Parts: sequence; C-alpha cells; structure tokens
Amino acid sequence: MSIIYTKARKHNIQGILDLIQPYVEAGAVLPRTTRDIMDHLDNFFVAKVIKDGQTIEERSKIVGCVALRDFGDGLEEIRTLCVHADYAGQGVASHLIDMCFDLAIGRDSKEIFALSLRPTVFMRKGFHTVAMNQLPDKVWKDDEVSSPDEKAVILATRDSYLPE
Repeated sequence: MSIIYTKARKHNIQGILDLIQPYVEAGAVLPRTTRDIMDHLDNFFVAKVIKDGQTIEERSKIVGCVALRDFGDGLEEIRTLCVHADYAGQGVASHLIDMCFDLAIGRDSKEIFALSLRPTVFMRKGFHTVAMNQLPDKVWKDDEVSSPDEKAVILATRDSYLPE
C-alpha cells in the first residue's frame, strides 16, 4: 500500500465529497457542492491510497484532500483540509499543506492563512496564531470563509514556512 498525492481531477469529485461529509456534519469544514469543487478543481489536491491486487476503482480511495483559495494581493487560504481517520498521523495533512504552499509560491503569494479547530499540524509547519484583524476585511466578508469562532486563525509567510 502507498499513498500518492495529485491535483484533483473530475473523477475525484465524488470521493472528495464523500471524504469531507463527516467533517461537514461535525462543523469542522464548510460544505462543498459538486459545482463548487468543479469550479475550483485547479485549487484542490487529493491523497489516494493505492493497494495492490485490487481493481482501479477499489485501489484508488481518496483519503485526504485540501484546497487553496486565492484572495489576491498575495494572500491565500488553505481550506477543506480533511484526512480520513484511518490515515491520521501518517503525514497526509502535512504533505497536502506542502502542496498548497508550493502552489501559492507559484502564484507569487506571500502569506497563507487557515482557520482550524486543530492548528497543531499547521504550527509544526511554521504557521503562527494571529488576531482576526491581521487579515483583511475581504476575508471575513466572503461567504465561503467559515466563522473563526472556536477556531485558531493561523498564518504563515514565505519566510516562516517549514516544508518537509
């Protein structure tokens, strides 16, 4: 068994929806629709487990996903970071965050933020907690940004980020 990491493709959409549903129900991530994922597919990454001796459909189960949202002016948000419970603690989230950071650097972004109930994985990567007012108002006015209530607002810059 191995885990591969790729940009999401159309055939991954249902797997992403299935993966995030328990997290949506728990209030950990905002709901996403098929249309939303399709419209932003270039911003999604997936982690898939590959098992030998199974059909392609059986062996390419999505066990992690993440998306990156561009707010312009060099600011990006990591969102919809989910890892199947059976794969927690195996570096999947960390690798997905690295992929987002690489994409952000490719876009010449300077800062990446996240709102997280579990900021530890971000903190290990050089993110730090910031006050809500350190992010521009356009972030909090966006309907697709979850409320920061009971979530840490965390931020990394190109200089503070610690890739694996």
